[in-house]
Amino acid sequence: MTQARTLDGRAAGARLASFGAVTPGTCLNVVWQAFGSPASTNGSRYGGYQWATDALAAARDAGALVTDSSIEDAPDGAALFWTNVYGTWTRDGRRVYGDAGHIAIKGRGTNVNTIDLPTRGRAGIVTARQFRAAWSHLKFAGWAAGDGAFLGHRVTTAATASKPSPTIATAGDPNMLYFVKSSADKRVYALGLRYARHIKSMTTLTGLKSVLGGVKTLAPARFNDLLTLLDIPRDKLPKGSGAVWNDRK
Repeated sequence: MTQARTLDGRAAGARLASFGAVTPGTCLNVVWQAFGSPASTNGSRYGGYQWATDALAAARDAGALVTDSSIEDAPDGAALFWTNVYGTWTRDGRRVYGDAGHIAIKGRGTNVNTIDLPTRGRAGIVTARQFRAAWSHLKFAGWAAGDGAFLGHRVTTAATASKPSPTIATAGDPNMLYFVKSSADKRVYALGLRYARHIKSMTTLTGLKSVLGGVKTLAPARFNDLLTLLDIPRDKLPKGSGAVWNDRK
């Protein structure tokens, strides 16, 4: 069995955008080449990865797929997946009707590094808004990063390249919030002992610096993964204060 490797998502995105002419409709093959043509870690599972929806299923099963997010919130270098690409495609040497899906790589900012946009038959870069406008029938299925994100391999992104090392209080008011600011989307995130909250309306940490003793930065943030990005295991939260983790915004 092939051992899992660590793949640099941001480098793969840059390679993808530079490929030039490609065969239309071969998104998975081109993304695979951009990632360095790694052999999958699970052999013939997932249909041998003939369609982008096969790679999507593998990322989902590995727990690497983020579905409650948007293209804009994905970290640079993450694998991006779409469904609702129905048509007659080649599978197991035959032409069959099905949803082949689409895969691309998140570029800088709101960019999507993909094939067939803005020009069919070429690799290119478009913004998330341009992607949605051009292919409005596609359904964004989520983004994947970390262990198992692509063909069983670990994909590093802007979120995993470097992590802050904040400290969380082990005693005191369980309702106190600890604030971090994303260096990617400039949003402010709050981590509490009882709950976590994404504060979209806040644009500054003025008056909150005393909470952490200084401004902390966090590269891109998925609300559900805030503890992971901060390297704070859930089981390390203070149990004495009745700390829980949930998805309330």
